[in-house]
Amino acid sequence: MRAGGPSTASCVPQVDRIGRSARAAYQWAWDMADLGIHFISVQEDIDTSTEAGWDEFKRYVTFSEMEWRRIKERTFAGRELKIGYGGWPGGPAPYGYRIADDTTRVWENRRKFSVLVTDEHESMVLAAAVALLIDEGVNITETAAALNRRGLHTRSGVPWTTANLRNRLYSETIHDGYVLYRKTDRGVGRRNTLVHADGTPVHGEQVKIGVPAIFSVERAKLLMSALKEVGFRNGRQGDRVYPLSGRIMGLCGEVYTGAGRGWQRSRPRLSL
Repeated sequence: MRAGGPSTASCVPQVDRIGRSARAAYQWAWDMADLGIHFISVQEDIDTSTEAGWDEFKRYVTFSEMEWRRIKERTFAGRELKIGYGGWPGGPAPYGYRIADDTTRVWENRRKFSVLVTDEHESMVLAAAVALLIDEGVNITETAAALNRRGLHTRSGVPWTTANLRNRLYSETIHDGYVLYRKTDRGVGRRNTLVHADGTPVHGEQVKIGVPAIFSVERAKLLMSALKEVGFRNGRQGDRVYPLSGRIMGLCGEVYTGAGRGWQRSRPRLSL
């Protein structure tokens, strides 16, 4: 540190806090060096302001990446083993189900796995929705409104929307009896499945994980017929204002996107 001046050093508890991969760690260290900042690692006693410190840094970075890769391999192997025995690999359960512990025999040991079981409350909500669609012949928008009036809201506690309820009723768990792990049709994002250029998953093949049936085969078929008959109506109301994002195209070929700014929310603005 310079007294009264800008910082010339960055302190970290240990080298692997900078980056798990050598590429990330080197890039960070080089960027800091370009700014005239070296770093000090407390646990390994490394100071990159010296040549010896840089040599030690490179050595520990290599070790850190090796350990990181070993952890990834063990984690992946454990997840694949769990899936192979019908266990739930992780993440929130599909609507209508909850995660429970199950003991499965693996070779000579007994290991605890997480599995999907039917959630009594959510399956009751689905049954109520299906009864409205099949037995009373109402559409999805009316079904969502009826559930909300009864206080049968979504898992998060918010009222049902037409689109949300429709997605739940079209779920593969209801109609096919499984959850497809490593889905590739969810677009892009940090939580989506990484795919190769040909669209196949990076970290293994897609796996179908069986789940307990909520409806009988006959009831599920009637539900699908009812869904196809009513189609999809999003229930838009005439007295509400809806954004034009994605609906107006500029001369450049790009669509306009709405941008809200705090107190200016009452003044809609469009930007490319």
